[in-house]
Amino acid sequence: MLWSNVSHRYILIFMSKERVILERRFIPKGSIVIHEGDDAYSAFLIQSGMVSVYSKVGGKTVELAQLGVGEICGEMALIGEEKRNASVRALEDCNMIVITKTSFEEKIRKSDATIQAVVQMLMERIKSANSDVLSRKMSLTDLSQASNRIYENIIAASNEDDAAKIQEVLKPEMDRFLGAIDKLL
Repeated sequence: MLWSNVSHRYILIFMSKERVILERRFIPKGSIVIHEGDDAYSAFLIQSGMVSVYSKVGGKTVELAQLGVGEICGEMALIGEEKRNASVRALEDCNMIVITKTSFEEKIRKSDATIQAVVQMLMERIKSANSDVLSRKMSLTDLSQASNRIYENIIAASNEDDAAKIQEVLKPEMDRFLGAIDKLL
C-alpha cells in the first residue's frame, strides 16, 4: 500500500491481483464538495468529518441529510444521474475517498446477476424517493395526519399515568397549533 500527497489529494494504491487506485481528498470545513447541477461522475466515501446534503427548492435551501464517517455522498452519480441533484458542503474538515462511476460500474458488472438486479431496483427506489422529497409540499392535512400518528405512537408507548398526563397537556396544545395553521391558510 502506498500513499502519495499531491496538494491535499492523496492517491492510495493497493497492490493485489488487480491494481486498484483510490483517490483520497481532504475537504476543509465550509467547502462545497458537490454543486447541484454539475456533471455527475463520482461519489465520495467519508473517512472522517461530516457533510450536509442540501438542495434548492422554490428558492429555499432544503437540507436532505447530514452524513458522517462510513457514509457516501453523491452516490446518485454512480447509477446514471447525468447532473447533480443536490449540493454537499463540509460541516467539518473531511477526508474522503473518491468512487468513480467507471470503477463502480466495473464492480457491478463483475457481480452476480441477482446482485445487479437488486442494486438496480434499490437505485430506482432511491431516485423516486429523492424526487418525492424534493417535490412534495406538505399540506395542513399531511401535517395533521403526521402529528396525530406521532401523538398516537407516544400514547401507545407510554404507561397509563404518563399517557393520561400527555393527553391532558399535549393534545390541547397540538390542536391549538393545527388550528392556528388552519387560520393562516
